[in-house]
Amino acid sequence: MTKLTPRLRPLARFLLTTTALVAVAPVLAQAASLDDLETLGTNSVAYAISSDGSTVVGSTDFGQFTAYFWNEADGMTGLSSLGGAPGTCGSAANAVNADGSVIVGYSTGGAQTYAAVRWDGLAITELTNGYASVSEATGVSGDGDIIVGNRDNGGTNEAFIWTGGSGVMSDLSGVAGESYAYAVSSDGVYVGGASDVGGTQVAMRWSSGDGLETLGTIDGFAGYSYTYALNADGSVATGYSQSAGGNQAFRWVEGVGMTGLGTLVGGDASYGQALSADGNVIVGFSASGGSKTAFRWTEFTGMESLVDILEASDVDTTGWTLDQARGVSADGLLIVGIGTFGGTNHAFLMTSDALITPEEFAASLAPTAAPGAQSQGMLGNFVTQLFSTTRNIISSYFGQGFQQTGSLPLRYAANDTGVMSDASPAPRGLRTAVYATGSFGIGKFDDYSNSTLNGTTGVLLGISDELAFGFGVLGNRADQDTHLDGDVRTNALGGSVSLAYEPASGLRLYGLAALARLDVKTDRHYLNGAAVDASRGETDGYGYALAARAGYEFPLNASVNLMPYAELEWDRTVLDAYTETGGGIPATVGEQNDHRFVSRLGAEASTKLGDDTVARLRGAWGHRLSGGDGAVQVTALGIGQSIRSGGSDDDWAEAGVSLTHDVNRDLTLSANLDTRLANSSSRDATLTLGLVYRLN
Repeated sequence: MTKLTPRLRPLARFLLTTTALVAVAPVLAQAASLDDLETLGTNSVAYAISSDGSTVVGSTDFGQFTAYFWNEADGMTGLSSLGGAPGTCGSAANAVNADGSVIVGYSTGGAQTYAAVRWDGLAITELTNGYASVSEATGVSGDGDIIVGNRDNGGTNEAFIWTGGSGVMSDLSGVAGESYAYAVSSDGVYVGGASDVGGTQVAMRWSSGDGLETLGTIDGFAGYSYTYALNADGSVATGYSQSAGGNQAFRWVEGVGMTGLGTLVGGDASYGQALSADGNVIVGFSASGGSKTAFRWTEFTGMESLVDILEASDVDTTGWTLDQARGVSADGLLIVGIGTFGGTNHAFLMTSDALITPEEFAASLAPTAAPGAQSQGMLGNFVTQLFSTTRNIISSYFGQGFQQTGSLPLRYAANDTGVMSDASPAPRGLRTAVYATGSFGIGKFDDYSNSTLNGTTGVLLGISDELAFGFGVLGNRADQDTHLDGDVRTNALGGSVSLAYEPASGLRLYGLAALARLDVKTDRHYLNGAAVDASRGETDGYGYALAARAGYEFPLNASVNLMPYAELEWDRTVLDAYTETGGGIPATVGEQNDHRFVSRLGAEASTKLGDDTVARLRGAWGHRLSGGDGAVQVTALGIGQSIRSGGSDDDWAEAGVSLTHDVNRDLTLSANLDTRLANSSSRDATLTLGLVYRLN
C-alpha cells in the first residue's frame, strides 16, 4: 500500500479538510486589505495562484470536494471530473501555470481510486500512467507543458514528471527508492521535492541535465526535509526541515545553502509553502500546538503574520483567522491560503493593505462597468423622450394629424385629426413654439436600483403642415446603487435636434440626434477585512445617439388611426480612463468605449378622447443588433481583468401610452408612460411630462 505523502494525499485530505476554506491574499508592501472569494459550496480551499495573479485554484465542497478555478471575470467555476460534471466525483486543483490557462491536480471517477489530471481550459485529461496506479499532479511549469507529481509504484511513492512531448509519466532518472515531487520551476528546468537518503526523506532539486541534488537540512541536522516550492528559475527553494528547534521553514539559495526562517512568536514549528519569482518573498504558516498562523517572510522584514501586516495598515481583521498562506504571485504581492471569517469558511484575497475574499473582490469590482452601461441607458432614455416629443407634440401641433371637420383653420394639437375629414387648411408660414419636457425613470439593473431624472427644452419650428423641426438642450442625472450601498452617478448636458414628416395620412418619417457631455462619479464599496471600505473615482466623456423611425398611418375605423413602424437606434459612449483614490483596494479603470445598435418593430394606435385630447398606445419588440457588452479593463490588487456589466437582453418588449391635451389655443400638455420588459440599463418605467407653448 502506498504511503500517504506528507503534504498532499487526496483521500486523507477529504477527511481532514471538511472545514477548510479558500483564501487568496495579495500582499502589497505599502498597504493591506481583506476580501472574500465566492464559493460554489460550503467550504473551499485555495492551493495556488497563477504567477500573473489572475487565477486561483483549489477545491470546494460541492456535494463532493470539487476542483475549481477562480478569476475576476468568471468568478468561482467548478471543473469537471473524470466521472463527469463538477460535483459528480471528488477532485482538487493543486497548481496552475503562469497565466491560469492550465490547471493540474487529481480526480476520482476513473479506473483508479484517484488519478493525476490536467485541465486545459475546462477540458480534463487523465495523465497516462504506465503503472496503472493511483497518482496525483502537484506542480506545473509556467507554459503548462511540464507537470510533476506522485504515483504509486508497487506500494512505494514515486515522483514523476510528465511532458506534453512524451504524453506519459516517467520517473526522475537517478532518483531511487521513495521520492516525492511537489514543484517545478516556471521555466520547467528543475523539480523540487524529496528523495530517500539512507532511509530518510531529504529535500531535493532535480533536473534532467544535472540529475539529483539533495539540499540537506537546517544546520545539517540529522533528520528529514522537503522542498515544497521553487522560484521561477529554480535557484531558490522553500519547504521545511527538521532542526534542533523542531520543524522549521527554510530558504535554500543556490551556491549558499539552506537557512532556517524561524517561527512566529510563540510558535513551535513553521512550514514554507510558496515563494515569489525572485525567491525574495516566502509564504507559509507557523504552528503552535494545534493552531496555525499564516505568515509572509522577506529578508528585510523577517517572518510576519498576515494579520499583523494588515493591522499595521489599519485593516480591521475582527472575525478573521488566517491559518495558512499556500501560494503567492510572481511579484510577491498576492497570496492565497486557508482561513475563516466569522466562523465560516471563506477564501480571501490580501495585499498588505487589503484582505478580501474572492467573491467579495468580484462583487466590489462589478460597479466599475456601471458608468458605461448607465450612460448607454441614459442615451436610450433621450431617444424615448425625444421620440415622445416628436410624435406627441411636434407632429401633432404643427402637422396634419387629426384634423377638425369643416373649414376652420388648424388650431389645437388634439383637434388635428385626419380621420375626421379630408379637409386641409390653407398653407401657412413658419410657425414657432417653445417646448419643455421632463421625465423620471425607475428600474433595476444588476440587481440594484437604477433611477434617472431627465429634462429637455427647446424651440419648435413648423416649416409646413407636413414638416416640423425642433432643437434644444437636454440634461440628465442618473443614479445607480451598487454593492454595499455604493453608487454611480452620471450627469449629462447636451443638445438635440428632431424632425418629423407627417402628411395627412400614409408615410410618416421621424429622426433625431442627441449629443451630450458625460460626468461620472463613483463611490465603490467593499469589505476590507471586517469593515466596509470605499474607493472613489471621477471621469468624463461624451455620448451621442442617432435614431430614425418610419411608419405608415391609416384609419382603422372612424375614430382610430393605426401606424405600424420600424425604428433604428445607434448610441455610442466614450468615458476616459481613471484611477480611484482612497480605500485599501483602489482600482485603475480603463477607457470605456461602447456602442449599442438596436432595432424595433412596433405599432401605434391613436384615438380622440373628446375635442381637445388625443390618446396613443404603442407596443414594440426590440432587438439588439450589436454592441452593449459594457466591457472595461480594470486593475486592482495587481490583477488585471475585463469587467462586464450585467448586460442587456438581446430581445425585449416595450409598451407606451400617451395623452396630448390642448389647454387653449396656445398651450398643449402631454404625458407619456413607457415600460420595458427586459434586463437593461434603460429604466423599467419612465414617466415623461411635456408642454408646448405656441408663439405665433
